[in-house]
Amino acid sequence: MLPAFFNAYNWRATTNASRYLPLYDFIDLLIIDEAGQVAPDIAGASFALAKKALVVGDTLQIEPVWGVTKHVDVGNMRKHQVATSTAEVDAIFDAGMSASSGNVNEDRPTSQQISKVGRTRNV
Repeated sequence: MLPAFFNAYNWRATTNASRYLPLYDFIDLLIIDEAGQVAPDIAGASFALAKKALVVGDTLQIEPVWGVTKHVDVGNMRKHQVATSTAEVDAIFDAGMSASSGNVNEDRPTSQQISKVGRTRNV
């Protein structure tokens, strides 16, 4: 995955866990094509490495194949206090931001649609 390629070696580190430091804001422009195929848990770390991102995708394409079940996803949310109530868990799923059912296309706060004549319009 992308984050594995953008690390700096910390020769002063005392533990193996801190030997490799992520290069936050190292990538000038991250382009994610076919965004509907990318799960949010995979894309999140990549966004942290980039100063800007261009997310392109079709909302009607096939969804990604997730490696995390909904049960495990909810357990992880509660264990790490991302969502502590059922309402918070439901809100994450409704927003398309879960690791077991979301995709990057759903996560965009704003989006633009390009028409066939090449003009953009806010959606």
